[in-house]
This record gives sequence, C-alpha cells and structure tokens, in this order.
Amino acid sequence: MIFTNDFFSPSSSDPHSLSIQLIDSYTYEIHYYEQITNLPPSFLSPDNVIFRSKIYHGVEFYYVNKTIYESSLGINAKMFGIIADNATNDGDNLQNAINTSLKLGRRLLLPAGKIWLGEKSLTINLDYTPNYSSYSIHGSGDGITRLICQNDDPNQSSGVFNIFSNNPNINFEIRGLSIKRNGTDKPPFIPPLRFGLGIVVTNARIEMHDISIVDFNYGLILRDVVCGHFNKLNIVGSNIALLAHREDPGDGGTNPNAYNFVNCRFAENQQFCCQMRKIHNVKFDSCVFERNSIVIDITFNGDDGRNSLNVINCYFEGNTRDAYLNLQSSGAHNFIGNIFNRLLPTNNYSIVFENVTSGNIQIINLLGNGFKNGVKYNPPQNIQPIYFIGSPSDYNIIDTNIYEDSGDYPDYTNINVIKLHTSGHASVEFL
Repeated sequence: MIFTNDFFSPSSSDPHSLSIQLIDSYTYEIHYYEQITNLPPSFLSPDNVIFRSKIYHGVEFYYVNKTIYESSLGINAKMFGIIADNATNDGDNLQNAINTSLKLGRRLLLPAGKIWLGEKSLTINLDYTPNYSSYSIHGSGDGITRLICQNDDPNQSSGVFNIFSNNPNINFEIRGLSIKRNGTDKPPFIPPLRFGLGIVVTNARIEMHDISIVDFNYGLILRDVVCGHFNKLNIVGSNIALLAHREDPGDGGTNPNAYNFVNCRFAENQQFCCQMRKIHNVKFDSCVFERNSIVIDITFNGDDGRNSLNVINCYFEGNTRDAYLNLQSSGAHNFIGNIFNRLLPTNNYSIVFENVTSGNIQIINLLGNGFKNGVKYNPPQNIQPIYFIGSPSDYNIIDTNIYEDSGDYPDYTNINVIKLHTSGHASVEFL
C-alpha cells in the first residue's frame, strides 16, 4: 500500500491510475481516490487533501478523495498535517482544513492534544458553505482538544476564531474544545494583563457546546447575532467574558435576541461577565457565576419586544454585583429560583434596576430566589440586595423571595408590590 504524500509527490515514479487506495500520510487511514477531469468551481486549485494533483510524464491528473467527499462523517483535520503537540505551529494547517471543509459543507473534526496557533487568527467565512448551509467544528472534548495561542497585542481586533456571514440565517456550531491564551503575564503586572479576543461571531446563528475560553481581554463577542444556544460554555479569567451588541445600524444588523445559556460557568472575570446592549428575550438557565466583578450588565429599549431577561435556577456567589438592568422602555424582567450569596463587603447590591424614563412601566417577577450573606460579609451600612432607581410608581413587582433577615428586605416604598407573607398567603400592598 502506498502513502498519499508518496503517490502525489512530484518525484513519485508510481503511474497514474483511474482509481487507487492509499494510506493517508498523517492519519494512517485507508482512503479511496478517483481520477477526475476538472476541479469543482469552488476550488481554483487542489487543496492537496481532498483534491490532489499528480504529475506523470509531464501531464497533470486530478484526483478526489472519494472516502471523504462522499462521506457525511466529517473531515479529520489531521489529514491537513495538524500535529497537536504544543510545539509545532498548526495555525496555517488548521486554516487550510477550515477552508476545505467550509467549501464542502462538511463538519471539521479536531484531534485531541494541544494545537499551537501562535498569533494565528482563524477566519471562517460562512458564505463559502454550499447553498448557505450550516457549518460545524467538533473537538474531542473541553480540555481534551486544546487550542493555545499567543495574543499579546493590547489592540487586537480579531479573535482566535472569527466567524462571519452576509446571511444571518446560517448556523455555526462549535463544540468540544478549549481556547487559552498563553500570555506573557508576569510580575509586576498584578493582576495579569489580558490581551486578545477569543471567539468573534458576526451576523450568524451560533451554537456552542462544551467550550472553555480562558484568559483573554474579551472571551466571546457576538455582533448582530440573533438566536444563540450556549451549553456548558465556560469563560474564565477574561476582562470581559461576553460582549453582545448590534454593530450594523442598518437592515443588516440586529440586537441580541433569543439567547439561551444553559449550564454555563463564568468565573474570575475582571470587569464584566455578560455585557449586552439592547437585548430582548435572553435566558440564563442553571448557570454559575463566581468571583466576578459585574456579572449581568444589560440595556433594554424594547425595540424588538417587551421581555428583556430571564434568569432561572442560577448560582451567584462572591461577585461585586450580580445584575444591573438599564431599562429604557417598558418591559418584563424575571428572576426565578436563583441563589445570591454575598461573601465580602465589596459584594454590595445583588441586583440593580434602573428605570431611565419616568412613565415606562416595569414588570418584575422575583420568584423564589434565595439571598444569603456570608460570614465575611460585613458592609459599613445595611445594604439591601435589591435596589431600584427611578420613579417607584413605575415598578410593579411580585416578590416571593427569602432574605437573610428583615434588614435585607428591599425598600418597596411607593412601589406596587405583591409579596408572600410568612403565613403563605399572597397579598397586594401599595407601599
């Protein structure tokens, strides 16, 4: 049996054949190649993996890897020469693997190991997919497939992954890998400086599963993204873990809309965890937020609907502030079944609502949340965990929470509130 790199080498003496079985030089898998007359239109030249050329007696012959081309199982990135040993720079080879799998509309499979990228910024133009179809990249698991980069430029404008499209309905899926910046942060830089961008998505639908992003300036940026599902997303040690906003003010842009975060973790992010502008219908479900600065920082203007935020069954502990809602229009906002633990004197207000314009009506459901103060929490004055800014009469609240003590109960003076008394009976009070 002949290896692929030997058969297609310019110095090969092997005769050309209409079809041949070869052993892939990188994966040692057996692949079936067939001679073709012309390359497909999307390939101006052979990619030297799926489409290859062989020179025999001065004549060029094209071949297609039928094993991959006719399979729906995905393309093994190791076929493109990726070593994943944390020493060899695999950046260019990974970009080639992305380009080929994009044009074929096939899933790209990344190997286990440490894929060293150096300062390489990977580009994923979803417009290259056949008929604007979906595209996905699968690793072997978070912490098993590890992408390591060296982004030390404080003005870095592109991410390790840059995903974009002119068609906002194309779906991009990425799962089963971690991305870490191998920075040069050493004393006297305390705390460490964080540079670079992890993943940047523009104008596409996004699915992320089993992903870690560690030690970046911005971990994840969503620009003009509608519909996002995030499961087991772990962003740690960034300045800003997540930034979502509308970049295109015209018809091509969109506000953050219909996001669902499930079983995600955000920890030790220095400035913001989730900074989102003009959102609607964003949900955090069973997520953990620990030792961050400001966790959820949103603005809401009602452009695309009257619901802003739904936070359900989440765990907040040791954060400077758990949620800040800047409300610029009437809307509904829901916190249901969450735990809020204040551990240190700097962990002041857990949730702040700011109704920017008098007359905008805010419906706030605070249902079954638990508020607890740790033994080290000893603020200089009694600070309630929930604080309201703006005209009290514009707030309409249902509160069935449990608080540490009576001093933690929110100030509902002149606010329309339905609260559950210790007897278990609901009553309406206009305070």
